[in-house]
Amino acid sequence: MHPKFTLVLATTLAFATASKAQISKGSAILGGNVSFNHTSSSGSNTNYLAVSPNFGKVYSDNKVAGISLRYAYRSASVDKSLNTHSFGGGFYLAQYKPLGKNFYMFIRESLNINFDREKRQQYNGELYIQDTKTLSAGITINPGVAYDFSRKVQFELLFLNDLISAGYQTSKTTDKLSTGDVSGKQDIFYAGANTLTNLTALNVGVKVFFGR
Repeated sequence: MHPKFTLVLATTLAFATASKAQISKGSAILGGNVSFNHTSSSGSNTNYLAVSPNFGKVYSDNKVAGISLRYAYRSASVDKSLNTHSFGGGFYLAQYKPLGKNFYMFIRESLNINFDREKRQQYNGELYIQDTKTLSAGITINPGVAYDFSRKVQFELLFLNDLISAGYQTSKTTDKLSTGDVSGKQDIFYAGANTLTNLTALNVGVKVFFGR
């Protein structure tokens, strides 16, 4: 038998004979995710932290619909005056596939709206302030794995953050100078698939089930 066919057959059988443990219809979910990323390049370090509380409802076995909020902060060591704050929220759907031994694979689709504000200050004989405000709306698809620590508590790990994403964003940048303000605006549509480099961004979550 061809090795590739054997592997596919074994995987199919593993899914077919997986444990009957499932996320039961009617359960309510209260949880949250924390994402952290640290990058270093050419002597510059960038830190990113995001916190996202969420609430969901299991509308069918192993299928969840919910809402989420989000706050994120980014800073760079090369320019300590540069800080970015992000606020947002949205709706999500998630589909779980039991793997056995309390493990699940899942796919999460999200529709989010975010407001970002990036501010930078410099002083070269005169004070210079650059203020950028961005409003964006988009969809993302994220794969992940989950583990039932108990019937009421579940841990999850998302990988390949924003594996697929598409959306629209509008930005307004204002340069505040001693001679007056100068403003510019940019509108873009974007779509793409991210790569393995996003494995450096750790995104973990915990969920508490009610009525399960």
